[in-house]
Amino acid sequence: FDLPFGIGERMKRSVEIVRDPRNINKAAAESFPIIRPNLPSRMYIMFGKPINLEHVKNFDDEKKVYQKVKSSVENGINYLQRAKED
Repeated sequence: FDLPFGIGERMKRSVEIVRDPRNINKAAAESFPIIRPNLPSRMYIMFGKPINLEHVKNFDDEKKVYQKVKSSVENGINYLQRAKED
């Protein structure tokens, strides 16, 4: 178990301890819980149009681009939520 932060060693020790039923109390104290979240059955992904940033020269241009990106992302999320419901 080559995992960072000593996780691999703890997992290895817990497996070795569990193999020996005489150390059941020690196994409970040193066992390392592994939790895997459930993954959604489907993932909805949408890629928007590329945004040209060549014309951005000042703060006002940046604000306009930000609003355009924000609007595009919000529209994409709304579209995907509607598609998910159908």
